[in-house]
Amino acid sequence: MIKVVPDTNILIDWFRERKHSKLLFGPGLVRYLSSVVAMELYAGANSKKNREGVDRLYAIFEKTRRVLVPAKILFPKAGRVLDELRTKQGYDLKKSVSLSHDVLIALSALSIGAIIITENRKDFLAIRKITGAQFSSP
Repeated sequence: MIKVVPDTNILIDWFRERKHSKLLFGPGLVRYLSSVVAMELYAGANSKKNREGVDRLYAIFEKTRRVLVPAKILFPKAGRVLDELRTKQGYDLKKSVSLSHDVLIALSALSIGAIIITENRKDFLAIRKITGAQFSSP
């Protein structure tokens, strides 16, 4: 079975418009929730209803032991990836806090052989050039 990690934008689309339902709930894929994605979802959950939705989603992944937490050995590598994005690809890290999140999501997914599902092609393409982490659009 193919392992996938949905990015924050995919889950936000599902919460708002029920987009990507087949991808998130259909057969044939083993889904993981990145703890970094969960953090971003909680940060943006601006109502009780939204927080409860994120709570339910998190509980499902927690129950199935599929919350993907970046291992401590990934943080030095993440720093090196960010430095390379800055020096070789021109990213301004001060203006892109979410890029740090994306690098951690990518390295975590790579560590379990999962594909990231995202609509953020630009940043994940740049990250893939350095790390080899795989991603796909929905």
